[in-house]
Amino acid sequence: MKILIVEDIPDIAEALTKLLTVRMDHVECRTASTLEEGLRVANEFHADLTLLDLILTDSPLEKVINSIGLFTPPVIVVTELADDKDILLACMANRAQKVISKRGLLGVLDSIGSNIKADELVIAIIDAHLRNVAPGRKSELTLCNVR
Repeated sequence: MKILIVEDIPDIAEALTKLLTVRMDHVECRTASTLEEGLRVANEFHADLTLLDLILTDSPLEKVINSIGLFTPPVIVVTELADDKDILLACMANRAQKVISKRGLLGVLDSIGSNIKADELVIAIIDAHLRNVAPGRKSELTLCNVR
């Protein structure tokens, strides 16, 4: 599975990449730090799923929300703003499959072990992927055993 991570904070992009490649089998991640770069990489990489931060330094929030539909679905929004209902509704209206709060994800920099937010993200990715696998086609996506 190919996952595009659009995140402008290098530590978070690195943590997400590490989390996904350690916790899941058959995963290849690419990162982009701006909306423009994310759209370019999406065009070249042909990701199966996109993780998109809403607050990017190069683009206003409204532009990022309106760009969700330009990424290959499914798109999972990962943001600090997940408590704002208006933002959640805007994301869902623009084809985001799920919105997950970043709070708690930074712990994966220190430990890939048990972390509720990390588990929520991995489960959301697997769920989104399985919903988008063509009928009759077997998914190769599985969780790794992690201590």
